[in-house]
Amino acid sequence: MGSSCTKLLVCTKGKHCSARDSQDVLTFLRKTIEKAQLDYVLKVKKTDCLGLCKHGPVVQIDAKSRVKDKAKDKFKDKAAVSYGGVTEIDCIDIIERHISKNKPIKRLLIKRGKQK
Repeated sequence: MGSSCTKLLVCTKGKHCSARDSQDVLTFLRKTIEKAQLDYVLKVKKTDCLGLCKHGPVVQIDAKSRVKDKAKDKFKDKAAVSYGGVTEIDCIDIIERHISKNKPIKRLLIKRGKQK
């Protein structure tokens, strides 16, 4: 059952992310998930630099995460997604829109190939 747990990685040790309040984002995500009683399916983890420095704070939804396809009532794999410039308010969008409804948040999305 652990494989159906979605991991949210928050860069807290990189120089740029930590200077941009990534620890606050991490704490808010954890509290919000716990309050919503979703901590059995969503895990928030600290991570070292993700190499997306100019976009900090960065929250990455782990590539090994799985989402429920409501139409087919089963789980499927999804690709990793990285969000940049994440604030506490954005954390709610990430949980409600990306995690729950599988709808990426375009304004926060870090496009691949445009790193550092």
